[in-house]
Amino acid sequence: MVRTPRLFSLLARVIGRQLRKNWAGSFAVVAIGAIAITLTSGFLANAASLQNRVDSLIASSNAPDIYLTTDPRKGYDVLEQDKLVEAIPEISAIEGRFYTYVSLSGRNALATIEPSLPVYSAPSSYAETAPDHSENHYFVIDQFLTQSKLQENQDTIQVGGKATVSIPLASFSLDDDTLNVLDYLLKPGANNPFRAENLELEFKVTASMHHLECSAHGTFNPTMFLCSSSYFRDTLREKLATSFTDLGLEAIWTLGFRDKMGWGDGSPKGSTANFPLANQYLLKVKEGNDLQKVSTKIKSFYEKKEVDNLYACQTLEESSAVKTLRTEISQAHQITFVFPIVFFAVALLVSLISVRQTILHERMDIGTFKALGMSKREIHRHYASKSLSLAFLGVLAGEIIGPFLVPAILGKKYDLLYDLPGRGYTFPVWPCLALAVVYLGATLLVSYLISRKEIKRKPVESMRPEPPRQRIKRVLHSKDSSWAQLSLKLAGRGIRSDPVKTGMVIIGVLGCTALLCCGYGIEDTIRYGVDTDPLIVSGADVTVFLSEDKSQETLHEVLQFKDTQGNDLITGYQPFSKKSLDVRHEDNIYYTSVHILDGYQNLTGTEVINHFDHAFPLDQVVISDKVARALKASAGNTISFVVNDVEVNAKIAYTIPIFYENGVFIHSDSPLLQGVVSSYNAIWVDAAKGKETEAETEIRKIKGVAMCDSEAKWRKRVEEAMGSILVMTTAIKVFAFLLAIVVLYDLGMLNFSERQREIATMKVLGFKEMEIMNSLLFETLSLSLIGIAGGLAIGFPFTKLVLYINQVELVDYLYILKPMSYLIAFLFTSILSLVVNLSLTFRIRKIMAVESLKSVE
Repeated sequence: MVRTPRLFSLLARVIGRQLRKNWAGSFAVVAIGAIAITLTSGFLANAASLQNRVDSLIASSNAPDIYLTTDPRKGYDVLEQDKLVEAIPEISAIEGRFYTYVSLSGRNALATIEPSLPVYSAPSSYAETAPDHSENHYFVIDQFLTQSKLQENQDTIQVGGKATVSIPLASFSLDDDTLNVLDYLLKPGANNPFRAENLELEFKVTASMHHLECSAHGTFNPTMFLCSSSYFRDTLREKLATSFTDLGLEAIWTLGFRDKMGWGDGSPKGSTANFPLANQYLLKVKEGNDLQKVSTKIKSFYEKKEVDNLYACQTLEESSAVKTLRTEISQAHQITFVFPIVFFAVALLVSLISVRQTILHERMDIGTFKALGMSKREIHRHYASKSLSLAFLGVLAGEIIGPFLVPAILGKKYDLLYDLPGRGYTFPVWPCLALAVVYLGATLLVSYLISRKEIKRKPVESMRPEPPRQRIKRVLHSKDSSWAQLSLKLAGRGIRSDPVKTGMVIIGVLGCTALLCCGYGIEDTIRYGVDTDPLIVSGADVTVFLSEDKSQETLHEVLQFKDTQGNDLITGYQPFSKKSLDVRHEDNIYYTSVHILDGYQNLTGTEVINHFDHAFPLDQVVISDKVARALKASAGNTISFVVNDVEVNAKIAYTIPIFYENGVFIHSDSPLLQGVVSSYNAIWVDAAKGKETEAETEIRKIKGVAMCDSEAKWRKRVEEAMGSILVMTTAIKVFAFLLAIVVLYDLGMLNFSERQREIATMKVLGFKEMEIMNSLLFETLSLSLIGIAGGLAIGFPFTKLVLYINQVELVDYLYILKPMSYLIAFLFTSILSLVVNLSLTFRIRKIMAVESLKSVE
């Protein structure tokens, strides 16, 4: 046969005619591929986009290679920087700063104080600056604080406005003798500010910033601010000058700070740039050096010192900010290989069985092509072109939509949790190219293998329908056979006749059901976590958080509220203190919350309530499972932390599962605390029956209340915080619904198409339409039920896998998949399968009995 362009044109028209004839099946193949590629390429693009944003943030902040922190309680050394550079020649540059935990306008905050704007770990950019902002005079806050209301009763802080820094005095070694001496140095009628719970300093905000170290938004983490040493010194001196005489100021400045508070070197009037002295050093290491080896060398240097005052030595990748972001990136990459791959695998299998069935359906065309003299290569090319054209359309649509859609959806999670550079369009070229090659290559391979099998036949064999593996006569019913028995026999025959198609149907339905279970399981897990959290579900009518610590006596006084009739609004309360700090177990350090729980205090009631319903010995602590994993600790191990300048070494009684309020829990009267805790920043409050709302309103009026919530409002707040995860949940369910619809329709259509001759034959043999319809329904529904059962079985493990590799620092998932979610997944898939197949069975009437004349039955 002469090969001419006309032949190729003819074959192209044949392909077009075949695609138009079976447009619904062709569209289903394209849609399945598009859905799968959209998700997979979208998750690849999301991971690449996040990676680019984090790398950009680290580069623009000029992040140091190593963070070295010393322990102020063990003393300062003015020459620390010089000694480090001399002892560690790998260090190329070093910058010192004073670093401590304080409160910023009612929020936990990290204060960094140094003579001039930082060179290393600098703001990546400024969101806004005031005219008086300069190199040596600045007070810079996280831009997040100027844009969002973190908690109720906490207003935003504006550039040019005032911000209050509260320094907890309990963390300094101010004994009674020192305080008594300072009392003699007060101005007439003045109060000693060092006898208060906090020393409050007011600063004017000169700028707001984007910064690597506060990239995790302050809603869920401590915020951070930068302050110049001179501004801090001047503000501190002005504050003290309102209470102390000039003699008192000089006594405090020259003697008190260094020995008692560890802030400076004793220089008069704070004129020296060494005040406050540095307790953290940012190190740049010469290129080519291994950071872990340099870190080990630094630790060895401190071990040899007369006083080892090293607190922590971490590389950039070990720092909490970068470690959190890298974990997020790792999860973004890992999630790509979980449920998107399931979508991809299901879509690929269904597409391939579609290609297989299409080629087998056109075996007579293959015989015609061979009879006309076409070569095997030309026939292979013809079917490869047809299969690849459909697969390519799906790939093209998916790789265009995915990198736009998925990063936009998941980007809401990152924007909620982190302050990162703006998100731009990212197309991961090589991964997406590999994805396309795999999908198209698999399609081409199946097309070749199936057409190769048919091409081997003689033309006369190909032009006849393939003989069925089982004969209809084997299931012909006798007069005593019921229609149900007959339908079941026919259904069993259809299932056994094509094991490959049977397996594909089961796998396709199984994948869709598992994805639906996963979507609902994520939502169930979050809801269950909120419903079982021991602090959220404390049983208290109102939970109160304070911007400053208050003593037991103060709390008892301020909570005495009465209604208009003179009745008590509050019956009792249980105070506790929540402190964010580093907890250590062996070489592992984890920043978390330590909850110091006091006993219940009755005001007017008689019932004693323990709102933290976990009993443990006074000389031990309880920690959450999440903290235990982070510290690699378990029951019986000893952890340590420093609270109010006292180091606590406590044995773990046991660990408990907690969703949101993870941390360490200890009794306030524990001998381990040595009586240092006498004030609290949180309260569980019980109101008189029917007076909950009125009590909440009165509590909000108390000075220093940062948050006052009923249980319902706190639940809502936590659920809003988890909104980004719920967005992913919605995306999973929507895509699972779409995939289920397309998969079930495509598989049902293929099953019906390949049975047309058999249906015609059965009509000739006298089978009733209802018997034929039931046989088809029994066959497809039985396969669907097997697939649904498999999907339900792996639904929970699949949910755990997806959430495990998508952990967020904010919570610890308590995995669960509720029976109702199983029921919804079962009903949706089974009803959808029934509807699709019912719609197809009505086509039986359109099949002409003459079709049986073409059959070998």
